[in-house]
Amino acid sequence: MGMKVVVISGCSSGIGLATAVMMAKDSGQRYKVFATMRNLSKKTDLEISAGDQLGKTLFIKELDVSKEESVKKFAEDILESEGRVDILINNAGYGQAATLENASLEKSRQLFETNFFGAMHLTQKFIPSMKRNKSGHIIFISSTVTTFGIPFCEVYTASKCALNGLAETLAPQLALFNVKVSIVCPGPVGTKFAPNMAIIDDAESDTETKAVREKYMKTLTEFISGNLQTGEEVAAVVQEAIQAEKPDFRYYTSPKDLQSASTKYSDTTGNGVIQFVSKLYFKDIKVGHSSD
Repeated sequence: MGMKVVVISGCSSGIGLATAVMMAKDSGQRYKVFATMRNLSKKTDLEISAGDQLGKTLFIKELDVSKEESVKKFAEDILESEGRVDILINNAGYGQAATLENASLEKSRQLFETNFFGAMHLTQKFIPSMKRNKSGHIIFISSTVTTFGIPFCEVYTASKCALNGLAETLAPQLALFNVKVSIVCPGPVGTKFAPNMAIIDDAESDTETKAVREKYMKTLTEFISGNLQTGEEVAAVVQEAIQAEKPDFRYYTSPKDLQSASTKYSDTTGNGVIQFVSKLYFKDIKVGHSSD
């Protein structure tokens, strides 16, 4: 069949960039990679990393998954020029940190437009051709926050949980057409993701909540710094899923995350999840209680 046509969203940095370059530099030249990003002015790092493969096995395209017209035009152009997409990797996304009572509805909707609806819309555009060809693999880059939600990142966590629900209900349907669906769940990754996270001011929070968040952020920072993976390590897991004859539905990118997931899925009450997060992030934090 020749080279497989690959579309990856969110390739200006991090996991998307690493995955695009790893696939483009495949020793067997099995992939023709369309690496997309919202802002082409940020393509320099990808161009440098791609090296000689730029314009050969890797092609950079503009795509803003949060804009309907951008998705529509991109999908039409790819299907017209290539005739199909064999592998779709939904990676575009960003984070949001906020005390929930201060989270802006507008900014939360914007986050869902990228993290959830963007992936949903892009997937919609390529499902029909995959069904007709009775072939294809759709991969959603999720997160371990869907295993243990991260406090003060509730909206981001919710967007990834929604993505998982979409993938899980889509997988058995598309399996009838020999189209595979997988999710990849990275933990903390040493990329530009964290610096690019939208931080919403908690100036209106009560004093106790501010104190809790300040202590929590210190604990979270320490935890993340001790558990970082590289974008290349995550990309290797993505490639493992792609190359598997019978790929799994869910992939974790580190043994520690896999162990945590085992704890969650063996506890039907859900109490273990709450206790785990409380001990991990809030073990030394106490707030006053009213006497009512």
